[in-house]
Amino acid sequence: MNIMLPIFIFWFGTQISSGVALYWAVSNAFQVVQILVFNNPFKIIEERNRLEAEEKERKAKIRRAKKKAHKRK
Repeated sequence: MNIMLPIFIFWFGTQISSGVALYWAVSNAFQVVQILVFNNPFKIIEERNRLEAEEKERKAKIRRAKKKAHKRK
């Protein structure tokens, strides 16, 4: 889909009236901007990495606590 849509837009743009091709191109560009603004993928990736780091730290903390408790016995 990501490869074929631009090819179709180009082909239809050369074959039919330019208004339709302009409409498709502008609406697609607007959708890209809209996705970047509302569903910021960089923010989502950063949040996922932060949660993974917190989970890793929590597991390490539990592991240290178990090791410390085991040494006390």
